[in-house]
Amino acid sequence: MRSTRIQLVVCLALFYAICETVALPFVAFSLGSNMVLPAAPLKAKIWGWTSSGNQAVTVTLNPGAQVIRATSSQTAPFGWTVSINSPNPSFTQYSITISSTGVSDVVFSNVLFGDVYLCSGQSNMQMSVSSVLNATAEAAAADSFPNIRLFTAGETSSYDQLLDFNSIRQRWSVASRTSVSRDMWSYFSAACWFMGKRIHQDMKIPIGLMAISWGGTLIEPWMSDAALRSCGQAAAVGTGLSTSNNIKGGLWNGMISPTLNWQFRGAAWYQGESNAYAPTAYECLLPSMIRDWRTKFGRGDDMAFLVVQLAAYIKTAPGTTNLGKFRISQMKAMNLPRVGIASAMDAGDIPSGGDSHPKDKKTVGYRLAGAALNIIYARPISGRGPIATSAQRVSGSVVRVQFCTQNCAGDALVMKPVPQCPFPGNCAGLLLKTSTGAFVEPDSVRLLADAVIEISAPSGITLSSPAEVQYARANWPLCSIYSSSGL
Repeated sequence: MRSTRIQLVVCLALFYAICETVALPFVAFSLGSNMVLPAAPLKAKIWGWTSSGNQAVTVTLNPGAQVIRATSSQTAPFGWTVSINSPNPSFTQYSITISSTGVSDVVFSNVLFGDVYLCSGQSNMQMSVSSVLNATAEAAAADSFPNIRLFTAGETSSYDQLLDFNSIRQRWSVASRTSVSRDMWSYFSAACWFMGKRIHQDMKIPIGLMAISWGGTLIEPWMSDAALRSCGQAAAVGTGLSTSNNIKGGLWNGMISPTLNWQFRGAAWYQGESNAYAPTAYECLLPSMIRDWRTKFGRGDDMAFLVVQLAAYIKTAPGTTNLGKFRISQMKAMNLPRVGIASAMDAGDIPSGGDSHPKDKKTVGYRLAGAALNIIYARPISGRGPIATSAQRVSGSVVRVQFCTQNCAGDALVMKPVPQCPFPGNCAGLLLKTSTGAFVEPDSVRLLADAVIEISAPSGITLSSPAEVQYARANWPLCSIYSSSGL
């Protein structure tokens, strides 16, 4: 894929449409005043392009008077990059001045150094704080977190790999009631906000959040050609921008590629509703995308990846019969190092009739944060719910299942009452497979010592051999097995 010069949104009001075409900028569009740059031990990068080759560029960071010099490349598009010796995370406000002969100085103010996260996916990641439960109060609370900074990319699909953003919805902004709650699909991502807010509260460092999402998208557009080929697919072939948000590779080219100089501590991924009809394919696609992003960003396994396991909903995509199978496919990504799962399957929206855009994004964001705090910061915080590790048939009608919580240590196992099914025909909790192949609800479920659950079939029922137990494999799971942290 060749890189191209880009178009920038210069709309004064909405930043939604392409209004004016400009060349690659002297300083990249994803940089700006109010941003958070990666703190030590990472090195923050400042980069851009000059109008001709071999142009000297000087970057000055204050306080500290750190001066870094670079020379733009000899060949088009004449890019330049400097790496800053980043200070440790702090609430000290920095300014950055970028200068070169023949262009006006660019000055960024109110810059902080901390940890920066990428939040990507489809509509449930795009959905803003203005649309969540208790939206007015949640938005007002953002005024108390000025050291969380927010950036939202515009929607761009491209056949060519772009060097910089074609459009921006929200330039770097200090968190406030207005910067988190523009409108439902504008800014700022609620799941991303609640994640960043909890990390900030726990770690007490500046947090930068970059929301790069687009509703209704498959995973394939977010993957590079190399990632797609590892799953037997390939990026779409063409030139220039595309009007479709679902061409393979299009969003990798148009929305992820422009961020490759950022050093993210982690990426949060809330996507899958559009792929839920093909869980087997997703078992390859998601891990392939994770591996490829880590390689392309140059971070390897140090770039944590936090995946939201799809919430309960009943308005499923065409051909989808059981979201439970898809949720299992999402969990296969946990075979990779430093991948966390934040389950949302018990966070469905009953008042909306089981809509696919549940309003409880605080639960999702806080669970993403829990995974981040455990994986990235090694905090003694539960980052995932219980995982079944083995099962033993102890009689013709009884099975015992061993669970572990937080790598088989830490949290205790908790059994909650099975909730009632709000949408008959769409629900399932624990089910046992009988010798006839049918699945039945158990007669009793007991929590034993050492995180073991004993499940008994109804009287007169003989279990299959080998025994098979299913849990929450439905569009609307009836969840009753939790860790003592509520996961």
